[in-house]
Amino acid sequence: MNLDLKMATLEAVALLDFKSPFDELTELRAVLTTKEIAEFTGLRRETISRARPDRPFRRRTERVLGDLYAVVTRMRTALDGNTGQLAAILRRPQPELDGRSIADLLRAGEVDLVLKHLDDPRPPRQAVPEPSLAAPAVREKEPRVAAVKKFLAADPELAERLPEIEAKLRQYFAPVERIERSVLEDFEALPGEPFEEFHLRVVNDLSVKANVECMGALFEAEMALIDPVHDRLLIGFL
Repeated sequence: MNLDLKMATLEAVALLDFKSPFDELTELRAVLTTKEIAEFTGLRRETISRARPDRPFRRRTERVLGDLYAVVTRMRTALDGNTGQLAAILRRPQPELDGRSIADLLRAGEVDLVLKHLDDPRPPRQAVPEPSLAAPAVREKEPRVAAVKKFLAADPELAERLPEIEAKLRQYFAPVERIERSVLEDFEALPGEPFEEFHLRVVNDLSVKANVECMGALFEAEMALIDPVHDRLLIGFL
């Protein structure tokens, strides 16, 4: 192979996306809860929470996670990174999709129709939710600090592991400005049911790409620490 052809081949390879299915799942975890990922893919929550970087996914799992990742990536760009109401938008019936939601189409395996709609140069009529319809990420009826204390009081295992987990976050996501604790509400739960997940959000000045790499390194090296509480702990970044 001559030098010019070899260089052209290397340049072409450099443009390819070598993200693994676990890398895609890691990025999804930064903007959606475990329950939401399960809801939009039809996977069991245990499949998501017990995922490992060294354990291959089943082919169907790879496909549905890849479909959701492709949709979320385009939506994140369209929303200028403002993904706070991403799950609500995915659930909302869309006039351009014959009244079906993007989540409905994803579960039906019609990701091509969704991507075609998202790639349409015309702006979607309801790409951004109305402020009056925005659902809070944390229960408003009680202060965040009180909600956090209540959750940890009911989950001594998480409370015991939390200081070490936060120390690892400061190590892997350095330099860290702060780590925010909150409790994410299960919007589909009946009144009086417990919260769905405890949320740790790392705030720093790193790029999204750098934070995703930090997240991957964290899950790869520290799963022994995180795994016992992973089904009720969500780690994200800002």
